[in-house]
Order: sequence, then C-alpha cells, then structure tokens
Amino acid sequence: MGIRRAVRLAGGQSTEEWLGRLRCTRCGGRGAIITLCADTRGEVQKEREGPLPVTLEE
Repeated sequence: MGIRRAVRLAGGQSTEEWLGRLRCTRCGGRGAIITLCADTRGEVQKEREGPLPVTLEE
C-alpha cells in the first residue's frame, strides 16, 4: 500500500501494535513487515515528475 494510506491506517498506534493487526492481502496470514522506500531524487526532479508511485493510494 502507499505510505500515505499506511500512515492514515496506523492512526497513532505504535509500530508494534500496528504490525500485530496487519494481514497479508493474498493469504490472510500475519507476520507482516514494513518496508520504507526513501525518495532520493532531488527537489527539481520531484517537482517535475511528481510523487513516486509507491507513495500513492492503492
């Protein structure tokens, strides 16, 4: 999911609390991990190209 949606869903919970609630959308299993993707592009490139697809809602 996009990072904006993830932050909204976390709603002030600690990472541990939030991870305990996550389920895999494919198999329904628990034990999810969080992977953050840093946007290392320069400011000009970010303005020209817009947000990275991984940061958008899904």
